Order: sequence, then C-alpha cells, then structure tokens
Amino acid sequence: MFEYFPLYFFLSLLTFSKEGVLPYMLFCGLFLDCIVYRLPFLHTIFIILFFLLNRFFKRPKKLSCACIQTIINTSFYLLLLMFIFKKIPWILFFMTNIYNLLLTCLWFRKGRIVLKKSKINVKS
Repeated sequence: MFEYFPLYFFLSLLTFSKEGVLPYMLFCGLFLDCIVYRLPFLHTIFIILFFLLNRFFKRPKKLSCACIQTIINTSFYLLLLMFIFKKIPWILFFMTNIYNLLLTCLWFRKGRIVLKKSKINVKS
C-alpha cells in the first residue's frame, strides 16, 4: 500500500473552517509531517492553504452543500498529494472521500441532535 497516503479523516473539518479548528488542523499537519512521515511541512502547508481558501466560502447551511464542499476539499488535497508523489491509489482515494462524507454528516448534524432528559419520578 502507498505509505505516504494516510486516511485523512480530519479533512472534513475544512468545511467548518470558521469554528476555530485551525489549531487542531495544524496539529494534525505537524503530526503527519514531523512524526509519521518526516516530510518538509508538506501537509501543514496544504492545510493552511486550504483553510485560507475555505475562509472565503460561507459556512454551509444545508447538508448537501457541506457534502459537496467536503468532496471538493478532500479530492483536491489528495489529488495534489498524488501528483507530488506520482502514485495513484484510487481505492484509498474513494474510501477517504466516503469516510469524510460520513464525518461531515455527523458534524453537520451535531447542532441538531438534542438529547432530552427523561423525567423519572421516584416515589418512596
């Protein structure tokens, strides 16, 4: 399997770039660059670039818009890495898009999920 191609679960956070996720994104990029792959800050530069580009987009109001933005972010990010490393693992590319779509759906719905407290009366 292609060793410079991890599953980028954190890329779906780029869709929600106005929610203060930059420190987490930078940590993920630096972790991948310095500890996992020992690359010259390649992931960190891409994360900053995509984060700044996504700041110009409005935060998606609909789930379909969030999914489209996640697919675009993930696809461009991974295609850049494929181009740089000249490897094309298509199955990993599609699986990463599917995982990021699932995470985007969960994070998009997080504000709409309300857990109600049940009222239990204990009589003695």
